[in-house]
Parts: sequence; C-alpha cells; structure tokens
Amino acid sequence: MSSASTFAQVPLAPPDSIFKLTASYKADTFPQKVNLGVGAYRDDDSKPWVLPVVKKATEILLNDPTLDHEYLPITGLPEYTGAAAKLILGADSPAITEGRVASVQTISGTGANHLGALFLSRFYQWTDNKPQVFLSDPTWINHFAIMRNVQIDPLTYPYYDPKTIGLDFAGLLNSLKTAPVRSVFLLHACAHNPTGVDPTPEQWEEIANVVLEKGHYAFFDSAYQGFASGDLDKDAWAVGLCVVIWDVMDS
Repeated sequence: MSSASTFAQVPLAPPDSIFKLTASYKADTFPQKVNLGVGAYRDDDSKPWVLPVVKKATEILLNDPTLDHEYLPITGLPEYTGAAAKLILGADSPAITEGRVASVQTISGTGANHLGALFLSRFYQWTDNKPQVFLSDPTWINHFAIMRNVQIDPLTYPYYDPKTIGLDFAGLLNSLKTAPVRSVFLLHACAHNPTGVDPTPEQWEEIANVVLEKGHYAFFDSAYQGFASGDLDKDAWAVGLCVVIWDVMDS
C-alpha cells in the first residue's frame, strides 16, 4: 500500500458550478428564493416531487418475488434496453423491426454521454484523423469534460440568440454546412439544456437534410423526453424524423 504522499500532486478538481449554486441556494435565508439551476421537478413549495409512475414502478419492484440482484449481461437488462429503444424510436420503427438498433444500459446521463463519446473516440473514422465534436453554444457544461476525457476536442456551433431569446437557426445551419464532411454534432433531442429553446419541426427537417448531405454523425442527447411537451412521442419526434429521412436516403 502506498503512502498518502503518492497522490500529493493530484490537483483539486474545480468546483461544479451547478452544485456550487445549489449550496449557495440552501445557505440563503431569503424566504422567497427559487432555484432554477437543476433540471429536476419541484412542487409549489420547491420540494422534490417524485413522479407517480416512479412510485408505482418502485412498489412493483419491491413486491416482485422473482426479481433479484444478480449480475446483468454486459450490455444491461435486455427487457429494459429494448423498452428504452421502443420509447424513443417507436415500437414500429423500421430500425427496430429490422434489427438495426443496438442498445446499452449505462449509468445515467453522464454515463451515457461518456460511453457514446468513448465509442466514437475509438472507432469513428474521423475526418483528417482529428477527433472533434461540435457542441451547441451554450450546452450542458459536462459535455466539454466528457469529450476531453476521451481525447475528443470539443468545438462549438451557434445555437442561442440572446437578442431574440430564441434559436440562432441561421448560425446553426451555417455551421452544419461549413463543417468538414463527416463531422460529429451533438444535438439535444428536446428541452435544450440549458436554454430550453428547441428547433421547430420544419427546422429539424432542414437540420436532418444537411446532416445527411454532409455525411455528418448526429449524436443525440435525449435527457428530457416527455418533460418538454408532456408527450413522450412528441419529444422524441426529432430523433424519429432523422431515422426516417436517413433510412429513405440509404435505401
């Protein structure tokens, strides 16, 4: 066993801005304070609100005598990953019915992004052998560290326009058109984090067509399906659209 001095030179990780803000919020004694920093449901008293369906699912699991805690397959629980694929793509999606979908269970959103980024880092055929991913400006701050940790250089593309408090669609589209062929773009499927601004259906169609024309790879981060509109299918529409458009062009 090594002594503590072995790790004396390890630098202290910088504080996470969101958790730092949450700590400041909890320490603040102002009675009318509101925390808008964390993407989580709260009730009218700013208390955590557990979705009724989550409570129901928990009850079912606790009372199911057939369930155990044995090791899962390497790619996760097949019933879970299969259901998740149907949830975002639709049970009738040709990609599913034709057996063209690979699903892997991960540790929450950060784990999913990391595993996807790691897979790209190792196996994607990068243009000019330069591993780089385009992220929206702004984006979930963890995206940058996730990419850098797997030796992918994070770049940014225009997304939010503070003047209109909306989408900079012209800037986004121009980045897609001018980026090197076969570039990787990380797109938020719905409820863009942190702006909440999403493309319209018509704009998504243009995005999908340009991605196809340029041979880009779309890396979708779908963290809030069902939370944007309240409709699971509507919030997964952009992902389903891209599958349909790219399938038609590949056939």
